[in-house]
Amino acid sequence: MIDGFPATMNGCAHQLLFIRWWALGEHRVTARLMSMPDLIPMSHPVSGTSGWFASHGCAQPAWSKPDSEILADVQVTWQVWVPAA
Repeated sequence: MIDGFPATMNGCAHQLLFIRWWALGEHRVTARLMSMPDLIPMSHPVSGTSGWFASHGCAQPAWSKPDSEILADVQVTWQVWVPAA
């Protein structure tokens, strides 16, 4: 989980998220969106060294590394759009 990430179960469809990510050191990782707090997959997994997601606020990104002996750091930025009216 990402501390402070704006995923929520209540009213999560009332916002739009754009999430950018990249693995430091060019490590290949698998990324997907997971519902919170029950960790149900909300998207198909994608594999690569960087990518992006556009999503509602019902899920947050999660990463895994196929080679469990090597750790990979992933940098993440996100933008949140909430309707004004």
